[in-house]
Order: sequence, then C-alpha cells, then structure tokens
Amino acid sequence: MLLSGFFFYTNYYQISSTIKSRKLTSGFGYCPKVKKIAFLKVHKAGSTSVSNILQRFALHNDLNLLLPDKNQTSKRFMFHVIGRDYSQTIPAPRGQHYDILCNHVVYNREQFKNWFDPDTKYIAIVRDPVDRFLSAAYYYGVLSKNKVNEHGIETESLQLENYLLERARNGSNTADPLNQAVDFGVHPRNQTKSFMSNYLDIIKDDFSLVLIMEYFDESLVLMRRLFCWELQDIIYLKLNINKRHLSLTLTEDSIKLLKYLQSAEQMIYELFLDRFWQQMLHEGPGVFDEVQHLKNVLSRISRYCYLGVFSSDLVVETSEWNNIFSISADDCRMMMSPEIAMNKELIARQWQKYYKSLKKKI
Repeated sequence: MLLSGFFFYTNYYQISSTIKSRKLTSGFGYCPKVKKIAFLKVHKAGSTSVSNILQRFALHNDLNLLLPDKNQTSKRFMFHVIGRDYSQTIPAPRGQHYDILCNHVVYNREQFKNWFDPDTKYIAIVRDPVDRFLSAAYYYGVLSKNKVNEHGIETESLQLENYLLERARNGSNTADPLNQAVDFGVHPRNQTKSFMSNYLDIIKDDFSLVLIMEYFDESLVLMRRLFCWELQDIIYLKLNINKRHLSLTLTEDSIKLLKYLQSAEQMIYELFLDRFWQQMLHEGPGVFDEVQHLKNVLSRISRYCYLGVFSSDLVVETSEWNNIFSISADDCRMMMSPEIAMNKELIARQWQKYYKSLKKKI
C-alpha cells in the first residue's frame, strides 16, 4: 500500500506544523493556510506534478478530495477522470464538504459552485500552446492516427504540417480536440475570437491563480505565498515527462497555422501569462531569490530520492523562506507514486471516510 507507513509521518507533520508559529509568507503578517482549492487539471501542461502536490497536501491536512466514482474494471485507465461525468463522484462525508479537487474535469462554473464553498480558490495551469501540441502529438497518438512512419524527424515534422493543413481545410477551430480551451469549458465549436473575448473576462475572475508550466517553480513559489503555505508544501519530483516531442520541429508557417487553429487556447495562455508576471512582480525582487532557493532544495531532494539510499532522513535547514524540515523514504515514495496507483489509494481512503461518517450520530 502506498499509504502504509504514512500515518506516522502525518502525525509528525501535523505536530511539527503546530509548533511552528512563524508563517513565512509574502507579507509581514500571519495568515492561515488556504485549504480549499479546486485545481483545473489541464491536459499536457505539467498538471500531474501539481496534482501530486495537492494530493499530499490533502493527506497531510486530512482534507476531503473530490474524486470520481467509476468502475475501475470497465473504465480501465479512465476511472480517475471526472471529465463531464459530474454526478459520478464520491460523496463528501456526512456533514462535511469537499476541500480539494485535482483530477481531470472539464470546467463548469455552476457545477464548481455546487461542489465547493464560496471561499474556495480556483487555480489552473497552462502551457505554451505550440509546445503542448507537440507533446500531445505523441502522447495522444495524433501521429499514429495519421499513419505516420517513424523513420526520422523530417518525416514526423512533415506529417504534422500536413495534419495542420488538413484541419484548416476542414474548417476546424482547433488543431487538437483536447486543447486547453476545452479544459476551461469551451466547446471546440465555440473556440472563436468573438466568443472568447467575453469568456476570458469570466474565467479571469473565477481563477485567482493560474500556474505557468514554463515557469513551474516560480508558479509554486507564488502559490506558496498567496496561499500562506510552507516550503515543504510545494516540494515535488517531476512526473509524466515526455521528452520525445523535443525532436520535433515545425516550420515558421506551420507554427503560424497552429496558432491560428489554436487561437482560443493562445488567448487563454497569453491572458494568464501576463497576469502571472504581474503577480510575480507585485511580490518584489525577493521572490526570485526564493525561487532559486526552491530549485536548490528540489535538486537535493531529487538526488536523495532517486539515489534510494535511505539510511537517514534528508534535513532541509532553516532559511529565510522555510523552517527546518526533513524528507523521508515515505515522502519520496509518495512523490514518485504513479498517478493511477495514487488515485486508487485515495479513492479507497475517501470511501472509507464517507462510510465512517454514516456511522456517526448527528
């Protein structure tokens, strides 16, 4: 069991967090941690790493996760995806509410309001549409679906260009049916500039923070500061890395065509990229020192976890941005656990919490 041996660590974490009175946040005052978060898990945008962070945060703080209720046999690898199956979710424990969402779901404003309390923070992550498309081309089989012969980079790039031209000739609004605009609730038929100009105003207000994949560590530091978290809340190991697309190249004309086809996605990306840098600059120059500190800490943790020699815990010393904390073998296993396996454990845990709540007297 992935969570076996984890409960000792959970107790240690909660006790040590209680002892710490100093919250190292972006301001000079004190503030409670934000613990109600709805994360829009955008496809192929580094969202698996964010989900793992939120899942561990939920475990550390005994929070309720909004998880799908699907047959793991019939749904196979889709059992952990909510998508548009809004009714197929595990009920919150009786008398309680959902705290954290970090599984794939198509954004629906009214449904999110039904699920979460008004003070819940909505967050998401986006990625440069060109890079995301190239990554998705392999991951979702765009190349194989178009009968690509993988005899070299040149052939694959040419096939991608032909694919884009075919989409344009067919009058498609998008190059990828699973693009970021779809995750944000925009049907492909509505991915026009006229529709998006109004829709952007809505999602800009709904989402208080949108992380940027290209600036992942910077995004995590910003989230830590805005949500009054501690450094150990945002540590991670990189998951679901697909480097194969890095060999693909597109001509300048093909990139222009791709941006045209993905105009809705491009508008979303540019909107949140611009706001991200406004938020970062608002934090002051010290935020970039903290980013570098986080990178240094993550490098140490990565070496410790992947080396796999756990004779003792890794101690991260006190700094301007964190109190002392330690990383154990259990922490490494949690950070490295595959997405499917982690979801199976969390779904079992959430059902256990629900049935336990039914036995309690109101």
